[in-house]
Amino acid sequence: MLREAIERISIFGSRTNRRSAGMAGVVLSAILAGDASADDLRLLTHQLDPFTMTELDEPRGFAVDLVNEIMAMTDDRSPVTIVPFARLLAEVEQGPNTAGFIIARTPEREAKLQWVGPLIVTGVYVYVRAKSTLRMETLDDLRKLDRIGVQNGNTDDQFLTERGFTNLERRSSEASTLRGVEADRLSAAPMSELVFERLVRELHLAPSAFRRIPFKLYDVSLYLGVSKDVPHDRVARWSASLDELKASGRYDLLLKRYGLFDSEEN
Repeated sequence: MLREAIERISIFGSRTNRRSAGMAGVVLSAILAGDASADDLRLLTHQLDPFTMTELDEPRGFAVDLVNEIMAMTDDRSPVTIVPFARLLAEVEQGPNTAGFIIARTPEREAKLQWVGPLIVTGVYVYVRAKSTLRMETLDDLRKLDRIGVQNGNTDDQFLTERGFTNLERRSSEASTLRGVEADRLSAAPMSELVFERLVRELHLAPSAFRRIPFKLYDVSLYLGVSKDVPHDRVARWSASLDELKASGRYDLLLKRYGLFDSEEN
């Protein structure tokens, strides 16, 4: 691309009028801007073990490895930066040239982003202390609780807020909500079953200290969300790469590496 730009400038330079020289500068600027746009992708994630985590100050986890493989297949390599979820969502919606994961694809977010996925699908349940004597069998029973811990701005927060829940305590992370339940400072906390299983181990908590309420809140499909200004054909290449990873079996190997099951098939 750069060689073509230089050749075009040489052609313009052979002409002596000022207008031609100006046009040469415009051509070079446009071409170089196009090259830069292919390299300045911002790739964001948020802490959500086992999908994303930090090891030795580097992002790791199932979703990090999966997205890195997608990007490698299309030569769109970009470093992954971990930020709080609320910031991730705002920056992906605003752009420019930004992608973030993992994001639940909800009707409210549908038109604001482009989507690649799902990266994984998982069920969301509510967890309480094992010693809790609370009897909960319906969504309305949750309204009677003192405080339900949710990660600020995530899908659990959105799901319960939209249904009129006023007993939510918003925290910075799902780890904080789980610790709050264990310490009896929160009555309950909703989260993905996959996140719960990994998070209790990560926090060195005993799984037996918790009880899962016997009804599912909802299933959530988790995606790579992409700002609207990213070219559609580029996003399509990422989607095709994900399909190829799933068809080849490499996706399943990643699931096994992190002790996950293919929740789309179970």
